[in-house]
Amino acid sequence: MYYSSNKDVSKLVKSLVGNGWSYSRRKKHGMLRSPSGEVITLSLTPSSDESYQNLKKVVKRFLN
Repeated sequence: MYYSSNKDVSKLVKSLVGNGWSYSRRKKHGMLRSPSGEVITLSLTPSSDESYQNLKKVVKRFLN
């Protein structure tokens, strides 16, 4: 499944989905839902090189 145009973001999302998270795609954004119900919205075509780092920070916050 296509998660993002950024390969690092796609790898991270793929590993999260494999660990019980769910992913749904909207028009221009994807939605990650953690097993406990928190939602993270991410762009399918991120314009910033920092998008991967920002996503990692948000996921880390939910995991702690």
